[in-house]
Amino acid sequence: MRDRSIAHIVTRFPNISESFIISDMTAMRNIWPENHVFAFFKKSGTVPEWITKIHYFPIPRLYLMSQWHFLTKNPGRYFFILKNIITGHISKKRELFKALAAWPNMVHAAYVVEQEPIDAVHAHWANIPATTAFVISKFLDKPFTCTGHAHDLYKFNAFLPVILKNCRLFLTSTHYNRRYLLKTYPEVNPDIIKVYSHGVDVQLLSPGPVPKRSPFVIASIGRMTWQKGFQTLLQALRILLDDGLFVRLDFLALPGHLSKEIITLARDLNVNDSINWLLPCPHDQMVNIYRNAHVFALPCEIGPHGDRDGIPNVILEASACGIPCVATPISGLPEAVIHGKTGLLVNPQDPAALAAAISRLYVDETLRLQFGKAARKHVEKNYHQRQCRDLMILLMRDAHA
Repeated sequence: MRDRSIAHIVTRFPNISESFIISDMTAMRNIWPENHVFAFFKKSGTVPEWITKIHYFPIPRLYLMSQWHFLTKNPGRYFFILKNIITGHISKKRELFKALAAWPNMVHAAYVVEQEPIDAVHAHWANIPATTAFVISKFLDKPFTCTGHAHDLYKFNAFLPVILKNCRLFLTSTHYNRRYLLKTYPEVNPDIIKVYSHGVDVQLLSPGPVPKRSPFVIASIGRMTWQKGFQTLLQALRILLDDGLFVRLDFLALPGHLSKEIITLARDLNVNDSINWLLPCPHDQMVNIYRNAHVFALPCEIGPHGDRDGIPNVILEASACGIPCVATPISGLPEAVIHGKTGLLVNPQDPAALAAAISRLYVDETLRLQFGKAARKHVEKNYHQRQCRDLMILLMRDAHA
């Protein structure tokens, strides 16, 4: 008897900025020992040895054999699914173009799933990966599940109503996201939308010795995109330096669409001498970034077209290491950073407020250590990876029962 298998549909793999996806895949191994990854783009990074196989479907390819297979097998179904893709994306022309460009890849993914065979399908984003899972489901009469995170809920979301109506389970990482989905799509069955967290490894990510007082190290990690608020962070750094504080920013700034602007701003503000530009490293080595810091700062904001983060995993990781976080009350962040207890929340796009919050923790070491201990306890109670994975296993097992 063969092991049960699952298809994980992702956009890029492996992706250092999406370690939470590997965490989810790891949890699902308890139900599906064989794990197939279907990805549109290949990224550099470490691939877990337990991944059964990675199927890359680079765009553009026509995959004519796969198209012909389903077209001749059931032409009515082929055109019905294609019609769903077109009508479901028609409200946003850019997303429609992307979906049609990816259509051959989606059909080929269904063809590969049929050949393997694969028992379950799970999309790790609610846009193109979920659309692919929808196509596989409709061609092969297989149920699919989905995880929705951030931009796939608020920005690239034309097909989201169709996904919510057709998936068997929709997982999202914040209560904020669930409230938003239920309010925006009241026709959707609320029982399929479940809140869970990817969680963090509280054994790997644990507090270290209190770092030396000087310099005062601010850590920040993320892709250089609008929603991270890195322009605000650099402006706050300039204010802190002008106030005479001896601070350093340990900055793991991953490539994003604002890379050029962020690098230019750091130069124009003349803060590069106070920035330690970090290089990407394996996830298990990132603990050293947190332990060397006095505070973690991520002044998230709502980007163009409503794009925003849920709860960035780096916030939870820093908290697990006993580091107080300074962030903004955007999206699910108040669920992770309890203002005045585990860290501080300031208004987005307000460099002065961000600098003042960091300065407060710079001056008051007792408060900083108090916040750090409370942050660690908060993560242990609410975001312990083992407990989060147990919940995911329960939800996925019920969905595929």
